[in-house]
Amino acid sequence: MLKIFKIDTIIYYKEYCASHQNVQANAAPGEYTLAISGQAQVPYNKVSTEITKPNTLVTQPSKPFTIIVKAKEEKKKVISMKVLFLHGWNSKPGGMKPTYLLNHGHEVINPALSDDDFAMAVAVAQNAFDKHHPEVVVGSSRGGAVALNINSGTTPLVLMCPAWKNWGKVTTLKKGSVILHSRKDEVIPFVNSEELVLKSGLGADTLWVVGNDHRLADDKSLAKMLEAIEKVT
Repeated sequence: MLKIFKIDTIIYYKEYCASHQNVQANAAPGEYTLAISGQAQVPYNKVSTEITKPNTLVTQPSKPFTIIVKAKEEKKKVISMKVLFLHGWNSKPGGMKPTYLLNHGHEVINPALSDDDFAMAVAVAQNAFDKHHPEVVVGSSRGGAVALNINSGTTPLVLMCPAWKNWGKVTTLKKGSVILHSRKDEVIPFVNSEELVLKSGLGADTLWVVGNDHRLADDKSLAKMLEAIEKVT
């Protein structure tokens, strides 16, 4: 424990680190054993009966302790991708998911889809796809059904709790795509996504279990969405 010596007022104080080797700002990663010493001028006379006690420099070391210097983590370089994001029923462009992708450096095309006319929603999505040529299509809930029903060629899909049994005619998913779904989804049953994977002849790794509800708007689910996009492209 570091002790600081005081009299009526603090006269002098400093602290420094000492060890078998000094730890500099650019020290190599590893463990270093250090001790902190406190110094102060205190009244002292080795003859205890003497009234005069001149100020004497006293040093009090701490017990040795160990610190760990870690290597500097290099920031992962973000490769910007063009993403077509298709929102769900009763949702609007600019929601939490497309905003999350924007904040992570991606270009997001996020058209407004009709809630009442599925064919119109598919047409709008198809027009956005043909115009912008995205590298990945993300569809959330009903938007997942829209994503399945547009002609996207070999462009991979990332579907979040896709409502494919509620809207559209397509009942299979292309290879190289990913589905994110929560077992606790209260709107679209998780088994629907299991069925879609099975019908498509895809592996179990196509379906990622995430989140605690239908929205998949929690931090972990959003991070998994981003991970899926980077995986499939």
